[in-house]
Amino acid sequence: MLKRNRCMLLFTALMVLFCSCAPDAAPPVIDADNVQKLTVIKEYPQQEVYSIIPAEILDLLAAVNELIAMQEIPVQPDVDSLPDDMLHMTLEQKDGSLVMLNLYILSDDIGILRCINHTADDIQTVIVSFEFQNSDLIRAVRHIQSK
Repeated sequence: MLKRNRCMLLFTALMVLFCSCAPDAAPPVIDADNVQKLTVIKEYPQQEVYSIIPAEILDLLAAVNELIAMQEIPVQPDVDSLPDDMLHMTLEQKDGSLVMLNLYILSDDIGILRCINHTADDIQTVIVSFEFQNSDLIRAVRHIQSK
């Protein structure tokens, strides 16, 4: 009887442990491993094309994915006018779709992030669009713009 109670206690403890674990994180919105070509537009029409994503842009994309994951409301109403100070990236995926990422700078610590998915059959969907406050991300955007 004592052995059975221990087994039940162990089983219950394991069930509580498994049930209390956080679910697996959602896949990132921007999957850098799936990118075959990256186009970065710092100031129109000036653009750079990469077949391998530079480390600083990989860091920026990771920061963007973290910011997106923290959003409770990932798509907010669009603002009437967007500033000209922006960084635009088009990430061509291996399946022929595009992820278009726009980071608009409003101030030293406030920006707007917009991410649009453009499928291979020309359907565009806004994945995320929101205002954020993150001075580190703004500095990273400005650093990439300055190169």
